[in-house]
Amino acid sequence: MIRWLIQLGKGLAHLHENKIVHNDLKLHNVMVSKVGQKIKIIDFGMSRVAPMDGECAWETDMAQLGRMVAQLIAQRSPAALVDYENDPSMDGCANILRKHGSRFWGVKTDLHKLFDGGMTANDFVEVMEKCRETVLHRQRVAKKKMKLDGVDYVHELAMYLKSTSSPQLRSQVGGFAKL
Repeated sequence: MIRWLIQLGKGLAHLHENKIVHNDLKLHNVMVSKVGQKIKIIDFGMSRVAPMDGECAWETDMAQLGRMVAQLIAQRSPAALVDYENDPSMDGCANILRKHGSRFWGVKTDLHKLFDGGMTANDFVEVMEKCRETVLHRQRVAKKKMKLDGVDYVHELAMYLKSTSSPQLRSQVGGFAKL
């Protein structure tokens, strides 16, 4: 899911850099490839060119992205789901991000800023990439721990066999236990 959010943020950043406001960003307007590796933003029927008079045109897209993130959090957290069911409005989604999104995948975030113009698409991508790095680091640590636990188990088993077996088996196991 983090990979999809990063792609979504990069897609929005590309649109915004080219002065395009999508204006109808929602889960139904994001397609996922058959293999699940790539996403595409679709349905540009309500999109428009951003005005040049300094108006912050991106706020609508970013708030809609915030709603999508709140919906995804609600699918992963029973408490967030209850909050979403009680108030699915934009204000309710902002509250979900304040309450449940402040530690998104173990990374301290300000995702609630998606609703007040305080976060750009590039800022969002940066936050999601930090989340991805945190998740990948945890996976590497868990793999290393599993590997070490497995080695410890094999070593203990080898020592047990060495102490309780025949002299011939003990000599064979003794070499293995030194690994």
